[in-house]
Amino acid sequence: MVATGLTAQLYGMYRAELEKENRHPDEGLMWNSFRWLIVSDTPEATFKQVAPHVADWVNYYVDWGNTAMPRVARLDDLHDPVHSFRVLSPQQAVEYIGEYLDAVPCHGITINLVPPTYPIERAKDHAALFLDKVVPQLG
Repeated sequence: MVATGLTAQLYGMYRAELEKENRHPDEGLMWNSFRWLIVSDTPEATFKQVAPHVADWVNYYVDWGNTAMPRVARLDDLHDPVHSFRVLSPQQAVEYIGEYLDAVPCHGITINLVPPTYPIERAKDHAALFLDKVVPQLG
């Protein structure tokens, strides 16, 4: 199963469905995708820099989808946890990912480190910080 924003509740439902089919729950491979998780030494400043790019990306797809069947509101507040947009310090990222994996054991995760239109040089810095400071602590 591959999911974006997989929750402990959905993980429990998935395992229960496997059991109904007489399959051992550990047979199911779980992968999750964090839509946006950006690592920065200055999270608040980076949030302000990146947020417009994320909002543009999300709203582009909202507008596109709503042309056929309007039902999704445009993005107004990226601070709303429903949007899965996080800019965290390296230590916060380690804690966030670790707590998540404790609640929802996954075989792997994918992370969107930067949105489209964000300057590539800044994106490289955030990706390097994630690789150097977060990944080694995840085990």
